Amino acid sequence: GRVNAGLYGGTAEASKSRENDWLFAMTFNDGGSLIQTGRLEWVGGNLGAGATVNLEYSTNNGTGWSTITNGVAATNEAYTWVPAFAHAAVLWRVVNATNAACTSTNAKPFSVRPATNTAFSFYVNDGNTANDVYCTAVGAASNLGVASNAPKASLMGILTNYSLRGGDVVYVDTGTYAGQTVVIGGFDSGRAGSPVRILGSSNGVVLDRMSAATVLDISGASHLEIENLALTGGSAGLYGSGASDITLRNVQFRDNQTGVSLAGAAVRHVFERCLAANNSSHAFLSSSTAVRSNQWLNGVMWNSPTIIHAATNQALTVSNSILGQAGTALFGNQAVAGNYNVVWGLPPTNGVGGGFAKFTALQSSTLGWDRCAYADPLFANAAGGDYHLKSEAGRYNPGTGLPDLVDGEHSPAIDLGDPAADVTGIEPDPNGGRLNAGLYGGTAQASLSRTNAWLQLLTYMDGAPLSATDGAWVRWDGGQYETNATVRILLSRDS
Repeated sequence: GRVNAGLYGGTAEASKSRENDWLFAMTFNDGGSLIQTGRLEWVGGNLGAGATVNLEYSTNNGTGWSTITNGVAATNEAYTWVPAFAHAAVLWRVVNATNAACTSTNAKPFSVRPATNTAFSFYVNDGNTANDVYCTAVGAASNLGVASNAPKASLMGILTNYSLRGGDVVYVDTGTYAGQTVVIGGFDSGRAGSPVRILGSSNGVVLDRMSAATVLDISGASHLEIENLALTGGSAGLYGSGASDITLRNVQFRDNQTGVSLAGAAVRHVFERCLAANNSSHAFLSSSTAVRSNQWLNGVMWNSPTIIHAATNQALTVSNSILGQAGTALFGNQAVAGNYNVVWGLPPTNGVGGGFAKFTALQSSTLGWDRCAYADPLFANAAGGDYHLKSEAGRYNPGTGLPDLVDGEHSPAIDLGDPAADVTGIEPDPNGGRLNAGLYGGTAQASLSRTNAWLQLLTYMDGAPLSATDGAWVRWDGGQYETNATVRILLSRDS
């Protein structure tokens, strides 16, 4: 008594209908969220005159069921549900009141949020609990991922099954997750003041694409906070077209073709203590003039042919960071704004790029860079992945958790950061009262400062010519001065 959908509905070739009673749950088959009020819809057939149905929900993946309401006319085919509880993974079903075997359950769990600010926690783990921080069991695709003892096996397992909203947190535990592009889009975004957070374990989370595809795609997403991930083995560690208001902390983009690739109107990304290293093309790439107002703070961009390729000089600002070991140039197109950085390892000819022949010329531009140093940052072991700064006073020892490794040389990045930053009680003493540049400035793993007076030349450290006719600024930095200390400026003509 009802037409079939599809090509042959209403024709002699239509498939035959069932003769027994049947029901089909129509809503929330794709998961998602029920926020405050939801409409449950169903269809059925052969139920008999005056048939009624019962509606039920489950919060344990169908093991047990609770009543939503009973005795609804089957022909209503809809019911407005106003749940009085919150749960991240709910199923609902419709049951023939006179034949419990005639039932239908929606296909995927959905979240019930009685208020717009209701938030949930989700859990991901690999097949091993060694060094785990968040989970007490291994991950499995069949788990709901809403409890630490039943995590999903992949981040995409959460993103595929649930629609994340502002305030939600996904905890990704220690391990390597390989062979998959993780996609976070507009339907898994937060809102101003209430981001969606993806938190990796402090013991290390690696997303390894293992192919020429993107590792993490955030195109169209907004208001995300992503922490403690290593994105590797892809065409781009991070790709975002039209993404906005994204904060990334302690994220590594390494051993990809491009570390970070932003396109479209990608705006207001903040990269805090991030590393883009050993990428075969670019550390940071912006391919559109609409990419603007992004910041790279206390990070490292290292060992790529081009460090920054920007379509406009408004794409990015870089501060308190270390950049270099460039095979081709610091800038592949437009130079961007920056200050309180250490730069090193540029090719001797046109190694700066962006219209600047030498780094000293960039320091005299309108883009800032005047309080930057061109000097070897003296990493502990960049080739081995250790970007702590060498220090004659002591640097962080992962074996003891103390700054008790003493070096025979002292990094110029120590105490080179923005003087306005307060490091009291954050960087270990002695900290010179000033932020270190690089990944560990402003943290408990910052290398120790000298306690004696010191000076660091900033300009003309790259062999640039100084015009005696035109004149030029000569700049330096220093610390631990005595009261009313002065300096002498000398010129040598014979090296």
